[in-house]
Amino acid sequence: MTKAMTSCADQLIENISSFATTKETFDIKELASAFSMDVIARTVFGMEINSQKDPQDPFVVHAKKTSNVNFGNPLVLLFIAFPRIMKPISELFNYQPFFPSKSTSFFNGVMDQLMAIRKADGGKGRVDLLQIMMDAHKEEDEGNMEGAKVHGKKQPLTTEDVMSNGIGFFMGGFDPVS
Repeated sequence: MTKAMTSCADQLIENISSFATTKETFDIKELASAFSMDVIARTVFGMEINSQKDPQDPFVVHAKKTSNVNFGNPLVLLFIAFPRIMKPISELFNYQPFFPSKSTSFFNGVMDQLMAIRKADGGKGRVDLLQIMMDAHKEEDEGNMEGAKVHGKKQPLTTEDVMSNGIGFFMGGFDPVS
């Protein structure tokens, strides 16, 4: 993972150097958010999106949309105050109070594709959070667990668990880090 993070940092340094040589002004928050998005995409999903070079990448556009939650919306406040009541109501009307439905669909589609690719190739040689979750998603252990003793019943992660954790890690790290 450090190799992926170093690659993203090298790209950031290259971008800052180009601004320094041209003496052009730049928005540090934009550079930092692009850097954090690249690092998260690489270390969590194993994807190279290069948002530092392409700020109009669909991944970037949808991530920015999901980081703008309107806490002034009365439905959002009701959902926060009464989640047990509002969750079934929002599901009934297919209303997502926190994230735009197009962005949620986009990230779910990306996760579906990534998981399908990982299942097809077995995730060979991948070291990222998605692969760790995919390994935990398997029903049975493939190897013999020498030394480690599991007490109780092992509960594999569901597909929804893998998807929601992946999106949660991305959203939790993208805006606050930058």
